[in-house]
Amino acid sequence: MSKKGGLDARQLAHARSGAYLLLADLLAEGPRPELLRAAEASSLLAPVARADLDELAADHQHVFGFCAPPLEGLLLDPEGNAGGLGAERVAETYTTLGYEPDPTREEPEHLATQLRALALLCGAEADALEDGRAPLAAAMRDQQRHLLDAHLLRWVPLFVATVQRIGRPFPTALVTQLDVSLRHHRDGLGAVEPPTWQLAEPLDLDDPEVGLREIARYLTTPARAGVFLSRHDLTELGRALRLPRGFGGRTRMMHQLLTAAARFDGLGALAASMEALVARSDAAIAPWGVAVAPWRARSRQTGVLLARLGSAALGEGDRA
Repeated sequence: MSKKGGLDARQLAHARSGAYLLLADLLAEGPRPELLRAAEASSLLAPVARADLDELAADHQHVFGFCAPPLEGLLLDPEGNAGGLGAERVAETYTTLGYEPDPTREEPEHLATQLRALALLCGAEADALEDGRAPLAAAMRDQQRHLLDAHLLRWVPLFVATVQRIGRPFPTALVTQLDVSLRHHRDGLGAVEPPTWQLAEPLDLDDPEVGLREIARYLTTPARAGVFLSRHDLTELGRALRLPRGFGGRTRMMHQLLTAAARFDGLGALAASMEALVARSDAAIAPWGVAVAPWRARSRQTGVLLARLGSAALGEGDRA
């Protein structure tokens, strides 16, 4: 039996199953003491798992409950909505894999649910190897590859980059561990084919119907802009440029930022700051290689759009 990193294939599959279940529970349930004790086995999680429990819980809620909920639809849906076609698509995948999510737990499109499905497939691979059933183990690896390519690899890289920008220690360590685990896992399943899926249509700045409201909606819809701008990102943009960003949903905050920037001759500066943020997100997902090609292509388009917006604003005195 082949070995990798000191573990044979069965041990590796078993270890992955347990790791994904732990990551799923940490994402969904937060930093419960028993989960934190288990997390200390991770060199990435151990240094931050010993912080004050109330502080860890507050950071978990701020990041995963308020700024960046781990839901596939928020990133892949053309309108940026959870619970729509994306939820139906992942539910269909579970049916194909023979996985039945617990209806009393998280939504089917929640990252924790997808990780639990992946853990089940890894556990099934380990059991098949233990029983000497190599063809079944190979089939389980094929199903792991399908779940990764059809879902997790499509949105988790951008989600990880978003959480890392927020910078709260434990959530950052959690998604960084997830990033490492998924990339290592996928690398072991063979080459990633160039994605055939596409993001939603980009924005046409030359359309006379496009104004600040349409630009705000575009920039806060990840599947159109190629970047996930969280409330944290928008708050930091407003703070850095001393612009009011208001309250409410992300699109409303973005629109208020754009409107205020145009009113106070700051649209060029805001566009430049956002262009830098998009470039930072693009650089963060680059290690995923060909799997994130659609995101990277779109983020470059958005960077060009923001550069045009900034140049037009500077040329016109930021009148909107």
